[in-house]
Formats: sequence, C-alpha cells, structure tokens
Amino acid sequence: MSTSFTNNTNFLEPTYKRVFVVWWALLWRSVLWPIGPGVAVAFIEAFIEARIGIPDAIMRYLPFISGVIIGLLVEMYVIRSVLRKRFREFSIRLVPCEVKPN
Repeated sequence: MSTSFTNNTNFLEPTYKRVFVVWWALLWRSVLWPIGPGVAVAFIEAFIEARIGIPDAIMRYLPFISGVIIGLLVEMYVIRSVLRKRFREFSIRLVPCEVKPN
C-alpha cells in the first residue's frame, strides 16, 4: 500500500473482514436482483414468440442478448447501491485523486 493511504487517519485499513462485508454485499445483490427482471423479460419474449412466431434462428440468440443487457444494467444499479450503503463501521466513498503536474 502507498504511504499516503496508510498515513491518512481519515481512512480505515481494508482488513479482510471489511473486504468480506463489501464482497458479500455485492455478491448476493448480483445474484438475486437480476432474477426478477430476467424472468419478466423471458416471459415477454416467450409471449411475443408465441403470438408472432419469431424464427428459431432469432430466438436462439435473443434471450442471451437480452440477458446480457439486463445483467449489465442491473449490475450497474447493484454497484451504485453498494457504494451508497452505510455499513456498520464504514461507508464507501469516491474521493478525487490529487493530480500531480508534469
């Protein structure tokens, strides 16, 4: 670690316990939150396919593409929510870096 990080008293040391807390907050949200939107979009796609009769060639790739898009959008929301979360003894903050002149 850099000395500027460890010497600053405004920061907590990233211990394994704190890292685990942040990791767990990201993990369970990343696993569970996409389920609802994913099921909803899969239902809509299946309904449209049954009504319109979309060719099989398109329906092979459509669930994958929509799943990736939903996953990316939900993951951005998950990360944003964890960055805003207040944990028991800390919260995560984005701090601008000092720009050193050349």
